[in-house]
Amino acid sequence: MKSLAKVAFIFLCVLPCFGQIVYVHHSGSDPIGQRIAFALKNSVIGSHGYRLVDSVDTAGMMIDLSTIDPLGEISIGQLSLKNSSAAVSVVVTINVGTSCRSTTFVVIYHRIYIIGSSNAEAFGKALLAEIDERLSELRSAAEKDGVKP
Repeated sequence: MKSLAKVAFIFLCVLPCFGQIVYVHHSGSDPIGQRIAFALKNSVIGSHGYRLVDSVDTAGMMIDLSTIDPLGEISIGQLSLKNSSAAVSVVVTINVGTSCRSTTFVVIYHRIYIIGSSNAEAFGKALLAEIDERLSELRSAAEKDGVKP
């Protein structure tokens, strides 16, 4: 638990300055993943607590989405079916400092999802709220361990 307290301490010290400045990175050419990334970016833009930036260099928090179409287009004879889901990996890191020309990020959230086409936009919008909940959990854990910024 002490290692969690150390990470939480760094987190609490850094986040008020940088955590609200968010860089969203998306890797993947699948249309569902692109829709999720677009919805997530719009959620950040529309939020009161976060600000979207175009460069990881100025970000305090990075949300990295990697998406793939797990099946692609399937052809059986003359029947052609397009997949209507995406596998989505979400990794959220916070910037805990820069030294020797390298930036150190700490992973605070990592999940893998299968998202259907009809849920892409809703998932992208809800993702920011889930990340915000994780940040609150980290703050609470730090406070329970008596860590104050």
